Formats: sequence, structure tokens, C-alpha cells
Amino acid sequence: MFEPVACAPGLPSESKDLLSDFLSRFGDTEDMDSMPALVFVDVLAGEKPAMIFQPNENQFPNHRFAPHQGLADLCDQLGLHVSFRAGTNFVFVAASRGRLDLVPTNGRRKRSRGWAKRLGVILGYPPSAVQTFMSQDQPWTEPADHVRDGHFTPEEIADVGFVPYRMDDSVQGYERAIQRGQRARARYERLAEEWDLPQLAKCVEQQREKFVANATPKVVSADD
Repeated sequence: MFEPVACAPGLPSESKDLLSDFLSRFGDTEDMDSMPALVFVDVLAGEKPAMIFQPNENQFPNHRFAPHQGLADLCDQLGLHVSFRAGTNFVFVAASRGRLDLVPTNGRRKRSRGWAKRLGVILGYPPSAVQTFMSQDQPWTEPADHVRDGHFTPEEIADVGFVPYRMDDSVQGYERAIQRGQRARARYERLAEEWDLPQLAKCVEQQREKFVANATPKVVSADD
């Protein structure tokens, strides 16, 4: 399993400006998910070996017709590496070029169990999380379902959203996921302070508000 590496306590001013500008394109819009940007920060910080990014024109307005190239340019400037998945909009981003050697070179889209395991290795997921994902044959229990059943409050379960993989689909699994999510949120907040990136702190705050809203059961009126 991937072990996080220590990151530098600060960022060069040029890198900080690039990252701040990138982060500013997330979170301000209600339907804009900041998690891709936060996981990108994890890769840059050495907390995660790789990620899959699906760039779009809103994230890279200067590359409206080729947002994947905008992502590639950003990664090049920040010292990260990319690999394009043939026939898809998926871009693998990694801190080490060697990690990308694990990405299959064929364009096959069918996902086998072997592919799922390899993907878990590439992304640095715990083996237990990969096994849980592969063995789950029923719809996942969503945070709002656990809130509706009285196991958690929206505020308690919101931090689960900061975990980029699924835990055991049970109350106990969610309890562990909450703890991991809390640690992830604290890590982002620490990096925002250490790197002097208020835009990162803003993304975290706004994303958590969305997680709380998503975990709040919707009230259905008698007229619906």
C-alpha cells in the first residue's frame, strides 16, 4: 500500500500562484465539485500517489477546446506527470512517472477484477477498500440514508466525502470513514496554512458545506 511522503513546508511563489488560480475555479459555483482539486492537492503534497482527473472547460477556460492540455500544462509546471487514457476523457495524474507505467496502454473500456485491482494500486487505495469495492453487489448506502435512519447527523457524516474511496458499507464502516475524512479535512486545512493558500481553505469549507447539504435527507411534501 502507498505510504505518504513528507512534503515541503512551503511552495515556491510561482507554484503557489498557479495552484491558487487553479483552485479559484472550484467551489464558487453551486454545482462545481471541489474534490478533484483537493485530491490534486493530495498528489502534489505527496499524500496520494496518483489520481484520475476529468478536466473540463470551466476548470481550464484558457483551453476550452482542449481542457486535457490545460491540465497537462499545469502538471508540467508543478512537476507532476500525466497519462491519457485512450478513447476517454480520463487523465491520470501522478507525482512519479513510474507510477504511470502501471496504467494499461490499450483502449479497452471493459473493467475486469484485475483492472480494478490495478487501478487501486495506481491510486494508492488500501487493499481492503479495493476488495470492498469489488465485492459490493448491492447499491451503496448513502450518507443521507444513515442520517434518515438516525445513525448520524449531517454534520457528523459530512467528512466521509473527503475519503476518495469506499469503506465497508455498514455503520461501523462509516464510523471509520468519518475518522479518515476528519483527518483528511484537517490535512487540507494544515496545508492551506503552511502553503499560505487561503483559496485552498475556502475550497475545503465550501466542499464540506456541500457534503452537509447532500447528507441532509430531503423533505418530501404530501403534494409530491
